[in-house]
Amino acid sequence: MSLFTAFNVLMIYLLHRSNTLFWPIDRLSLFVLGLAAWRGANMIANEEITKSVRAPFVDVVEKNGKSVEQPKPYGWRGAVGSLIYCSSCTGVWVAAILVYSHAFFPVTVSIIALILTLSACERFFTVIFDVLKKRT
Repeated sequence: MSLFTAFNVLMIYLLHRSNTLFWPIDRLSLFVLGLAAWRGANMIANEEITKSVRAPFVDVVEKNGKSVEQPKPYGWRGAVGSLIYCSSCTGVWVAAILVYSHAFFPVTVSIIALILTLSACERFFTVIFDVLKKRT
């Protein structure tokens, strides 16, 4: 997965340098779209609000006294469940949707990407503040 992602980043960079991209993308836009893809994938794979999206593709089981989701064990729902439950797998799809949508609807997707990026920043700050709180 990392190799696939690195290859795509390299290709986008090379296309950008040769001015063959069909829309201009700078480093900041790439960073914003990257954080947006991470946050979007994280929301789909892990957040409570998207539980209904994951429901047809996962089973809820008890582990150590807690209810946890796991992909269905077989069939196409199991395959989709494995993809949805894996945030890095989902990230590839979210990134592709963001990139292709950005090509056709740059203003709308830029706003959506910025919202997701700010949400990602909030997540990072929450983790940092929680770590700092535990130290004191």
